[in-house]
Amino acid sequence: MPIERRKTPRFTNAEAPLIRLKGRKVPWPRQCAALAAVAAVLAGCGDQGPPVGTIGHLTAYFGGASADEPRATVVGRDVLSAGGTAMDAAVAMYFAMSVTLPSAAGLGGGGVCVVYSKRDNKAETLEFLAKAPAQAVPEGRWAALAPGNVRGMFALHARYGRLRWEELVLPAERLARFGSPASRALAGAVSRAASRLRAAPDAKRVFAGAGEDALLAEGETFRRVALAATLARIRSVGPGDLYSGTLARRFVDGVRDTGGWLTAEDMRNVRPTWRGTVERSFDVHKVHFPDGVSGGRIAAAIWRGVQADGGFPEEEAGRLHRLVDAARTAYRAAGARPDIEYGSAGYVVMDRSGNAASCAFTMNESFGSGHTAGETDVLIARPAADTASAEAALVPVVMANHNRPQAFAAATAAGDSAAPVAAVSALIRATQAKAPLTEALAAFRAAPGEGPRAVLLERAAGTTLAGVMAAPGAQVFPVTALGRVNLMYCPDGVDRSPELCDVRTDPRGHGYAVNAEF
Repeated sequence: MPIERRKTPRFTNAEAPLIRLKGRKVPWPRQCAALAAVAAVLAGCGDQGPPVGTIGHLTAYFGGASADEPRATVVGRDVLSAGGTAMDAAVAMYFAMSVTLPSAAGLGGGGVCVVYSKRDNKAETLEFLAKAPAQAVPEGRWAALAPGNVRGMFALHARYGRLRWEELVLPAERLARFGSPASRALAGAVSRAASRLRAAPDAKRVFAGAGEDALLAEGETFRRVALAATLARIRSVGPGDLYSGTLARRFVDGVRDTGGWLTAEDMRNVRPTWRGTVERSFDVHKVHFPDGVSGGRIAAAIWRGVQADGGFPEEEAGRLHRLVDAARTAYRAAGARPDIEYGSAGYVVMDRSGNAASCAFTMNESFGSGHTAGETDVLIARPAADTASAEAALVPVVMANHNRPQAFAAATAAGDSAAPVAAVSALIRATQAKAPLTEALAAFRAAPGEGPRAVLLERAAGTTLAGVMAAPGAQVFPVTALGRVNLMYCPDGVDRSPELCDVRTDPRGHGYAVNAEF
């Protein structure tokens, strides 16, 4: 049966709603009248501004968001302002980041989210890691991964979304089609991987800069027209096209043209998985870590270890020792190492209803394989050499109160496999030690190194603190940074004191955080 195609209504710039609700579209001239008729539900067109689905619909507090890439945060803010849920914003933020930070969140990768739904008073893990080929890889080819991100985001939207799928993908499509200035986050990732990118013809083409043989620099226009076409099909045809349709065929053919190996069956078999969470306690709240990935298990074990034997110490050296000791046991149990850089990034978002979403994404290595899958222009991910350590770089966390149903905090840690230490350090300082978020995120971090007495300490901590850390006989090794965290915290809840909500991004990265203004 042929698919019925309907013409899209044309609007002037002043008329067009940015985001539309699921279901039947209502012509603009009738929208305010229709909303007025159901004022008890939507509060009309007066006090709350334009209709639901349009930026500025909510003029009061609508929540906050923070991401490792600034434009993703702006997209999330717009969705919240338009009346979308935290989960709607999370979907739109991911697709934006797939364009603006493909080194970590490309369409070819995978990830994990922890979400809290006020409606269900329930926290869940959504795991959608990229999958390795089921068949043995033929000699002379390399294993490519079947992407999990797109189906993962569709599963999140299907369960918790309020706004239309098409309009959540559209901002990313526009970013790819018309281009935008490369952020400092993307330019930094390109600079760190410059030798790899120059050696891979596909990556060198995608991330070419303005000068001869130059790579993309901060502020230069970053445009990917072919990727925009892929996003357009995901938006209009649906995510299934990437797994069992035209895009799937193009993706598999593109992988094989680069010398990789993946089958159409591998693409069809990608399925996101809903799970429970690993729970820990703080006061009357539950802290939810992701189940099914090593990052969640390690962070949960560190949380428990830090809380044991008298809780979090007052002095800084004692706090770092407590974190290192708890982390050493947790990493050993998971078979992971805390000092490996991975292509991972994350974000957090909370809405005014008390819903929260925290997500982290990975290509297993910055920019994945460095190859793109043919005309889809999607960067291809490949298996990590150390799966446990790669998954340790994915640590989304949500703190909720199930007696007074709502989320109180959301955090995500990514960047390297020290992310579990970074997440617990920032979250416990903000909640238990009651430090301002800027202080909780800026605090120096330490993690266990290789060997029973090795300690990794951020170089900015200085020689005095390094000497104190080494005093018990530890071997202290300076490192540039450990983990990268985004954090939002409402100490008295969104329902009672939204003005106390704060959201911040890690000074070690180049992300952006935004909170609704009063």
